[in-house]
Amino acid sequence: RTTVVLSLVMICGSFAAAGVIQLRLDRGRALDQARQFETRRAAEMASDLSVELDRYAALGTAFANATGSAEASAALSDAGGDALGHIALLDNSGNVLSQMKGAPQGLLPLSDAVLADAAAGRVVGPGTDGESFALLFALGKRIVAVQIDSDALLHPARMRSGVLATRSGTLLELGANWNAPPAMDALALGDSDHETRFIGDGADRRLVALHIVPGWPVVTGASIRTGKALMAWYASLPLFAFFIIGPALAGAGLAGVFLR
Repeated sequence: RTTVVLSLVMICGSFAAAGVIQLRLDRGRALDQARQFETRRAAEMASDLSVELDRYAALGTAFANATGSAEASAALSDAGGDALGHIALLDNSGNVLSQMKGAPQGLLPLSDAVLADAAAGRVVGPGTDGESFALLFALGKRIVAVQIDSDALLHPARMRSGVLATRSGTLLELGANWNAPPAMDALALGDSDHETRFIGDGADRRLVALHIVPGWPVVTGASIRTGKALMAWYASLPLFAFFIIGPALAGAGLAGVFLR
């Protein structure tokens, strides 16, 4: 009887240990696949956005080098499309030297710190209207400010679970599938060019892949809810339960027969 009971315990324990190990391996494999997919998607978003931002920077440079005629402004406005909100040429103090349209809304004023950063290199920051962001860069002793409508620029389908932020973590655009904006430090990329991390808790816990936009201090992020990434793994749990419980029940039945 002792031998039968010990054998039953060893058999059931072996199957249970094998099942738990396989569960952990499959869960890790599912998260790795999701991480690879989101990393690739974030890199594609960053590459596409880099091309678009370079194009708007070129429009801003063209406006700064133009004669300020109404025809040139109209042509640049048409070339920028719906996403181009405004272009303004500023001095180092932030005073407007010339502007493409009327008084810019949601773009000015700029703080002294932003103006200093723009004089040293490219800067991207949120607009004061909460619906746009601005590209700032120096052109000689002047500063070019290009206002961009983020909703018109970013593809809605791709940004549904995406996020756009500055390198320091300041939020620029958030996809519709997010329940709440993430914390600033959760989006900050630091010195790395790309990184994958988990953000949030509970049902809104997400796997987020962040990638720097080439040539710009902007970070794109592609995300997926952890529950969605593990959906196939959750579907296999009944099979694993049968794999563990089935041999245990069979062993218990055989043990009863042997003992009797």
